[in-house]
Amino acid sequence: MSSNAERTAEGRGRLGNRLSGVAVALGLVLFLGGFVWGAVLYQPYTVPTDSMDPTVKAGSRVLAERVDGARIRRGDVVVFQDGVWGSVPMVKRVVGVGGDKVACCDARGRLTVNGKSVEEPYLRDGAQDSERAFETTTVPEGKLFLLGDNRQDSLDSRTHLEDRDHGAVLQ
Repeated sequence: MSSNAERTAEGRGRLGNRLSGVAVALGLVLFLGGFVWGAVLYQPYTVPTDSMDPTVKAGSRVLAERVDGARIRRGDVVVFQDGVWGSVPMVKRVVGVGGDKVACCDARGRLTVNGKSVEEPYLRDGAQDSERAFETTTVPEGKLFLLGDNRQDSLDSRTHLEDRDHGAVLQ
């Protein structure tokens, strides 16, 4: 009998044992690699305020994917940190991107983007925009205009309209 054909006490050949060991090792590397890859792409955050209620409650843990700013669209929920807004990561909804004209409000109290009313079913208690109306503002290129879903209790782009970037943050 050749050495490759020799059988162990379990009835497997040496080649079978080696292939089995390689398969287990490869599976383990892929499994652990998935966790490492996830740690690189995603980062956990604790939501500091209830400004996104009812979508995300204060104290909730969220897992945010790191993405290129060019992939962010209106309606996305983002986690960001900006020294002007505070020292903790904030969670807000994107309502305008670079070049958009954002205004409050139409005759029914809805936010408008580029002159079109925006339906926002995620707003707290079905409320429209907040009591904090604002004039039309143009979002600077490469920036985002962000609002909380709980408009009555959210310090967001409306609060920072007088800032250099009209309340917008880096994309």
